[in-house]
Amino acid sequence: MKLKMDKSSYKSAENYLQKGEKATVILSEPQVLRQWDDVAKKYTDTVTGYKYTFTFDGAEDVLVVKFANKQDIKQWDVVTFENLEVFEDVRKNAAYFRAEGVRKHG
Repeated sequence: MKLKMDKSSYKSAENYLQKGEKATVILSEPQVLRQWDDVAKKYTDTVTGYKYTFTFDGAEDVLVVKFANKQDIKQWDVVTFENLEVFEDVRKNAAYFRAEGVRKHG
């Protein structure tokens, strides 16, 4: 996936994936993101989000998307994203995606 850098904040991800374009769930068990405690130097039990892995037609790489809440999806479900956004990190040449939710198809 070629990055399209211009700003350093979350914005619409339509340059990467068109609104309504379908993606397929690869890994249905999410990576659970936990809050880091700087004082104790360890992760707490507080969950800050969930990351799921997807693919879509024409993809060179997988698409990892962060959600605030756990999603009710299974492997190979076909979905569209609700309010997909991207943060482009110019220094790391990386794009980080987040969405409010998914809508299942089929």
